[in-house]
Amino acid sequence: EYYGISEQELIESIEKDIRFRQVIIGKSSELRFKDLLNSKNLNFVHIQEDGKPDFKLILNDKIISIEVKNVLKNYEYSCGSYKVDLQRTRISKADTSSRFYSEDDFDILAVCLYNKTGNFNYKFIMSSKIPRHKNFPNKITNRLKINQELPWYENIEDFLNENYQTTN
Repeated sequence: EYYGISEQELIESIEKDIRFRQVIIGKSSELRFKDLLNSKNLNFVHIQEDGKPDFKLILNDKIISIEVKNVLKNYEYSCGSYKVDLQRTRISKADTSSRFYSEDDFDILAVCLYNKTGNFNYKFIMSSKIPRHKNFPNKITNRLKINQELPWYENIEDFLNENYQTTN
């Protein structure tokens, strides 16, 4: 039993409840990303606090923050590009822009492709390369496309080497 429910009830709940399933996929993406960082022998900390980036990578005495998100399963743009819903789950009633990230909230966005491919592969982009939100210019867009127009990377080593001039 897990938290008073059987394994079968847990599996059924995941299958039937989309919000529960999203939490599970989100956590799975973080755990598989942790595996990726470990496999590359990178020095990192997995942060598990609300309002903080998911990981801190220590690279050449520099601390680099990483946010992990997922592509949306049932949505893509008319051009075929995958869609990333890049916003926080909670919002402040006093500040309607609080749901959106600013460029300073994290350094790297790692997007998991599992929802579209069934594999825990990632694409990487610098937060400084993400377009601005149309209504809040100090925030980054919450509707992000994975396409050729933005500088996405498929390989974390290439990404880090090119953006942080290092070869691990």
